[in-house]
Amino acid sequence: MFPRHSFQVKMVKDKTETAPNPFQLSDIDFQAIDTIIRKYALATAIGVVLMYAAVKTIDTTSEVIVNNTNPTR
Repeated sequence: MFPRHSFQVKMVKDKTETAPNPFQLSDIDFQAIDTIIRKYALATAIGVVLMYAAVKTIDTTSEVIVNNTNPTR
């Protein structure tokens, strides 16, 4: 296929890799995690309240529309 070329395989020893440092609990910034969790918890609570208010508003509006447009009620 390729004239004047050869394929050669060599066996070599692997270099000893240094093990990565084990994870230490002191590396975690708990203040930053606490701040992030508080921010997301507040946003989630506000979102839940807004979704509940939107559902109740739509429910009440539909009840009013049905009761006002039905002449038998």
